[in-house]
Amino acid sequence: MNITVEKREAGKTVRVFGDINRHELTSLKTELKEISSVKSFVVDLTEADFAGTDFINMLAELRRVYAPFIRRLILRNPNELIQDLLEISQLSSVFNIEHTVKKTAVLC
Repeated sequence: MNITVEKREAGKTVRVFGDINRHELTSLKTELKEISSVKSFVVDLTEADFAGTDFINMLAELRRVYAPFIRRLILRNPNELIQDLLEISQLSSVFNIEHTVKKTAVLC
């Protein structure tokens, strides 16, 4: 997993690339600890391939701890697997989920 961080006046966007697993969540958690001073926080999952329960648990913790301080917590473009995990864990109803990328079918 790799991440990039974009800070703007309106908030912070963390873009996640690749597989999100237990051993690589440390760098993402570091960014999350610094969000209490922003108006909005976006976790852009457009390029994320996989996420397990550790990621879901981290999101639940994020919501519980930081929701009072941040106006908008947004998960952007989760893939089908991550979307399913969010729905099973009932986090899809507590996060703002944005789908800004339309998936296109590849014809062979």
